[in-house]
Amino acid sequence: MGANWDLTDRKQTEETLRVTEERLRLALEAAHTGTFDWDVSSNQLISSRLYEELWGFKPGEFNGRRDAFLERVHTEDLPGISAELVRCIAARVPFMREFRIIWPDASMHWLMIRAEFSFDDESRPLQLRGVVMDITERKRHEEALQEARQKAEESNRIKSDFLANMSHEIRTPLNAIIGMTYLAKRSDPSPRQSQYLTKIGNAAESLLGITNDILDFSKIEAGKLQLEHIPFLLDDVLNNLNDIVSQKAEQKGIAIVFSIAREAPRYLVGDPLRLGQILINLLNNAIKFTDSGEIVVKVVAADVGPDSGIFKFSLSDTGIGMSSEQVAHLFQSFTQADTSFTRKYGGTGLGLAISKQLCELMGGSLTVESELGKGSTFHFTVTFNFVKGDLPIQPRARASELKKSVLVVDDDEDDRVELINMLYKNGFTARSASSGWGALSALAAASQAGKPIDLVVMGWRLPGVDGIENSRRVKAHLSHARVPAILMFSDLEQEEAMRGPADPAMDAFLVKPIQEADLLDAIATIFGMKPSGPISDTRGVAEDFPARLIGRRVLLVEDNEINRDLATELLGDLGILVSVAVNGREGVDRVLSEPFDLVLMDIQMPVMDGLTATRLIRGHQRLCGLPILAMTAHAMSGDRERCLHAGMNDHLTKPINPSGLRETLIRWLPAPSEAAPEIEAIPPLRSTAEVPVPAQSSPFDLKAALARTSGKPRLLRKMLLGFRDNYEHAATELNALIAEGRNEDAERLAHSLKGIAATLEARELAEAASSIEQALREGRTAGLGSLIDAAEKKLSLAIAAASLLDSTLPHD
Repeated sequence: MGANWDLTDRKQTEETLRVTEERLRLALEAAHTGTFDWDVSSNQLISSRLYEELWGFKPGEFNGRRDAFLERVHTEDLPGISAELVRCIAARVPFMREFRIIWPDASMHWLMIRAEFSFDDESRPLQLRGVVMDITERKRHEEALQEARQKAEESNRIKSDFLANMSHEIRTPLNAIIGMTYLAKRSDPSPRQSQYLTKIGNAAESLLGITNDILDFSKIEAGKLQLEHIPFLLDDVLNNLNDIVSQKAEQKGIAIVFSIAREAPRYLVGDPLRLGQILINLLNNAIKFTDSGEIVVKVVAADVGPDSGIFKFSLSDTGIGMSSEQVAHLFQSFTQADTSFTRKYGGTGLGLAISKQLCELMGGSLTVESELGKGSTFHFTVTFNFVKGDLPIQPRARASELKKSVLVVDDDEDDRVELINMLYKNGFTARSASSGWGALSALAAASQAGKPIDLVVMGWRLPGVDGIENSRRVKAHLSHARVPAILMFSDLEQEEAMRGPADPAMDAFLVKPIQEADLLDAIATIFGMKPSGPISDTRGVAEDFPARLIGRRVLLVEDNEINRDLATELLGDLGILVSVAVNGREGVDRVLSEPFDLVLMDIQMPVMDGLTATRLIRGHQRLCGLPILAMTAHAMSGDRERCLHAGMNDHLTKPINPSGLRETLIRWLPAPSEAAPEIEAIPPLRSTAEVPVPAQSSPFDLKAALARTSGKPRLLRKMLLGFRDNYEHAATELNALIAEGRNEDAERLAHSLKGIAATLEARELAEAASSIEQALREGRTAGLGSLIDAAEKKLSLAIAAASLLDSTLPHD
């Protein structure tokens, strides 16, 4: 009986083991996994059927030798397998390896083995047991992903190269616009021209700022856009906004109204450029989709704390509006409300997407409310910190302390209400009249009541008698207890409205749409709280030219003619002697043959680029200390690093900021060791009228030359001496260069002579040098001798005058 039970137990155990093994086999086959057991001493391999199939063996083909499998391992992978086996035995760790095999049909497959050794008492390997899996499909996916990644990286590289080139191409003309605007503003333009130039400059600067990030689109896509945190005045952002969009709005007859809540802080810390970018995008859109009516820009502050606050902006228009379906897709990149919008109104649909992202980066959001045919209102919020410490008291802030009584005169009720609201908010007593006769009656009534009017804000377009004539009548009315000041406003520029010089009856003039800040500034000016007259825009203008820059030799390597002219002018204004090279190869040759104190190097040039030229210069031991500054339109991420890596000392981005150029030059052109230290206390300088002028007619326009040196005779003297010492024999040098066939060198010398002569206002000499330069540039050798002879006569007079002025102008 007991034997039967033992037999039964054994059979049950065997059955259980069989079932378990079958389940394991099915599981391994389902997982496409084969098993093996390798006896190390006999080199025999016991394997499953699936194991053999994975290696490409047919049923019954395998002979039981391990070498039969090794013969099918890819020759490049076999050494790695052998080395790994040795390592695993020595370290007594599991074996795991991925490798390739070649089947008899020449197809390649990937396998992965996971196995573990067993050892005897003397740590010798006995057996290796494990599993093998086919990972060919996985490897194919990985290779496909790798290929796709490489293609994506290549696509990104191509896009980055395109953006870099596009950035360069756009920034180059912007450099000319901004630079030439800067120079034009210094040439004593009329007030109207100065206003136009200011608007051109502001618009170009704004376009530059926006271009910097739109063209660097990879930065936006990656969410790596860096925000500035600098102090700024909210009113300045809105003023710039109005300058940029006002003309476009005026052309369509659309009124733009700005309303800033009185309690809203004005001195903020944040990114004014990005705030302006959002506002410009939204306001341009509003103008684009509005044919008549008005656009109202409102600013209020919410959740104002001691250090920061949330600012709520809204822009409401009376335009075409949008349906709910159109609104749903509005903030997607490159998407318009529908395809017909693009055909009719243009645009890429990118501006709103960028604006939304900027709002989110600034701690806020952007939303829209709109109804088809009834206009749209965009709302956005941003968070700003407040400026800490003492703040400068602005005239517009002090104007509210005046407590003046104001009369607003205009036939447009909306304009009257808006102006009165601005005045009320700032502590003024205000009333209104709709005509000139109504204004005279209101003035008389106030005077009789003992509360005379201090200021009349007069519209130019009035029914019957215009604002100019009404202003004269107000000023001439002798019965008034107090003659009020007149602030006139119009939708035309002052010269257009007045048809001539300003009328003495008018104390100030504003162009619509009137912003609150401009109104307060004008009132402050009228009542003596800041200097009257046009305000000079001195941003970027150097206040002084250190003596250390006078006469220093700088090589400008630049292929663009406009940029060369601009840089030569800016450098000449600093008293620097400029030489020019038009490509990197020419720049290297000149540096190796001539002494220079500093090199300004463009990057993208024909013949040889600036990076290659810099590396060649740095290859000469004696030139290792020569400052080389990149002056380039390349402003993408990494461009500065590439310049420094090539051996440059610094990186100036075009468009060139004059004050930034000056500061950089001072940093890299320290005062020569023999130069005396600059004296802080300088006695008052003589005016132009006090500067003696030679008896004969001077070839220099001293008044204009002094204006170029900010009225500094000492500086002018140093520039004249530098001119005399460096160009005294320029005509002889020109003839010698031409005789040697070095026309390009002669052209550079003529160009340099032209630049310094223009800087010193020796206009006839500058014109003569320009004629020589132009002839050489065009390859016209006939008549060059006579041109040089004519220039030599003017040069001789200029050299003699410079020597004479040396004794008459103040010395250091």
